[in-house]
Amino acid sequence: MESKKIDRSNRFFKMTREVLGINFLTKLWGRSKREIYAWGADPNHCNFVRGNPLEKINKMMTELQKKKRDDIVENGLFLLSENLGYKVVHRNSLKKNSLSIELCYIDFISKAGILADKIAYGKHNGGDELMSAIADLKRSLSLIESSVS
Repeated sequence: MESKKIDRSNRFFKMTREVLGINFLTKLWGRSKREIYAWGADPNHCNFVRGNPLEKINKMMTELQKKKRDDIVENGLFLLSENLGYKVVHRNSLKKNSLSIELCYIDFISKAGILADKIAYGKHNGGDELMSAIADLKRSLSLIESSVS
């Protein structure tokens, strides 16, 4: 199942709670159900909201950047993304390096070809695999769009 772009950390926690369940999250974070629910609450519609871990990490990294410690921020982002198979690339490095933009295009075209092959020849295990491939393709496209804007 594909979701809309998650643009707020509370939405991320709400969706995570819906997928993984409240019991999993209370055990993982060692927090009460009420606090986990508060992390996912929409501040525009709820009286009881709490700053969630993503907000706190974002604030911490913003403070590190203010102190000119982008090296620590980059290492933190690397730790969060690498185990999941993602690579974090700073937007400015793409804008300055046309080769990087070309590589993004090649990556996008390659992923589009793989997806088309899976659809055309039935080389997939069902909807979840296809939705994952489409989401990956959209991430590549988003990276291209952000690098040329």
